[in-house]
Amino acid sequence: ALSELDKALRGGARVGTITEVVGPSGIGKTQLCLQICLSATLTSGSGGLAGGAVYIDTEGSFNASRFLEMATTRWPNFFQDKPRQLELMSALTVYSVGSSHD
Repeated sequence: ALSELDKALRGGARVGTITEVVGPSGIGKTQLCLQICLSATLTSGSGGLAGGAVYIDTEGSFNASRFLEMATTRWPNFFQDKPRQLELMSALTVYSVGSSHD
């Protein structure tokens, strides 16, 4: 559960910092990172921070459709219209890098 992760991280992912998530393939790293980004960009009325997030994609696998799907599945009434979906997506900045030299 996220509450257990918050406890292990002593309060959760820190705002204004870079959080690196590593581990074997298929354990949910991307899902976790997308959820953290979603929490940062959601309105405070929806339980978010009403801010922005930066997703640094080192594998070239970021999927905007998956990010929107997570939002529309959890909050179907709020994200049913395109303007709100665009607002959500505009709060997320994605950088794709292939190496430390990019």
